[in-house]
Amino acid sequence: MEFEDNNFEVLIRTGITDPVATGLVRTLFEEAEIPYLEMDQNIAARQESGNWFGWWTIRVPRDREEEAREILRTIEAEK
Repeated sequence: MEFEDNNFEVLIRTGITDPVATGLVRTLFEEAEIPYLEMDQNIAARQESGNWFGWWTIRVPRDREEEAREILRTIEAEK
């Protein structure tokens, strides 16, 4: 899916650092057709998200925020 960066209004810093967990979230987001923009540690730090410890940080559209957060809560609870 192609989306413009300005569609991603909500920044979410997850508690996820495990690559397997981030892969699972990617899969679940794609299945739910939730668009997201991954941010590496340097970009997130420049945008003042506090991502100094390697947490996975993403941006999602505001109208999909609750659905995205629910998926993230499910994955974070399993770790």
